[in-house]
Amino acid sequence: MPVLTKESLIKINLPIDLQMLIENYDCCEELLEEMECRFFETDEVHNLISHSYLSDGDKKSKETMANVSAIDEVFKFITFVMEAIDGNLVGYWHGPEGADVTKSPIVMYTTEGQFRILPGSNIVEALVGDYIFDEDDEFLEFQDQFKECGIDIVSKWDDLVEIELKTDPSKLHEELYSTNLKN
Repeated sequence: MPVLTKESLIKINLPIDLQMLIENYDCCEELLEEMECRFFETDEVHNLISHSYLSDGDKKSKETMANVSAIDEVFKFITFVMEAIDGNLVGYWHGPEGADVTKSPIVMYTTEGQFRILPGSNIVEALVGDYIFDEDDEFLEFQDQFKECGIDIVSKWDDLVEIELKTDPSKLHEELYSTNLKN
């Protein structure tokens, strides 16, 4: 499970919207800040990945540690690229199938320990959709502003694409957690 910074993302084959987001960062920076999204800093270890939030009591709990182990197993199939609103992590879900980042759906791991696939055909749509929800007027404003930065997104929530998955990260997490509890 890589966690990639803006600088390290430049070196790999990226989906076009993420590439444009990085190349036109000066244009997009205020929009990302408004949505409370940011790229990771060099050498940053996010607390959701390090599990530094766990107390000593948590570390002694079989259930908690079974959950942490299951989370870490699911993380192996994700490339995280940003922190979103409320400290949630956003990235690309490769799944056990190993989908290329350019063909991977967008996944969010929340501060509540939940995995969910975000609707949208690219990371910018997914982030806008997660931030705006179904406020069509605001969605349209973001569409116009991102278009000025060279990034195309849909104009309203209802147009966001729901991605069909071979393996759902939340279901995989549940299966791994159940298996870990038995061991």
